[in-house]
Amino acid sequence: APLINEFIRDLERLAALLDSKVTDAAYAEVVGHGEIWSARLMAAVLSQRNLPAAWLDARTFLRAERAAQPQVDEGRSWPLLQQLLT
Repeated sequence: APLINEFIRDLERLAALLDSKVTDAAYAEVVGHGEIWSARLMAAVLSQRNLPAAWLDARTFLRAERAAQPQVDEGRSWPLLQQLLT
């Protein structure tokens, strides 16, 4: 149930974002939640199968250019991910 509660809180917050004018930042926040939910769900499935897992919010370590089809900047992203994994 905790995972479902997190999803509900996210949906409520995203709905509030969409109540006003949709800015680029609001759009990015909504679109990015698919990745967040996928990561949370995968970690929950693995944990349920007694496999060690924890979800990481990619926004804390992935760095990419601002574009319609952004490319991840691996040189900037990799050190940030390594910090989280140690």
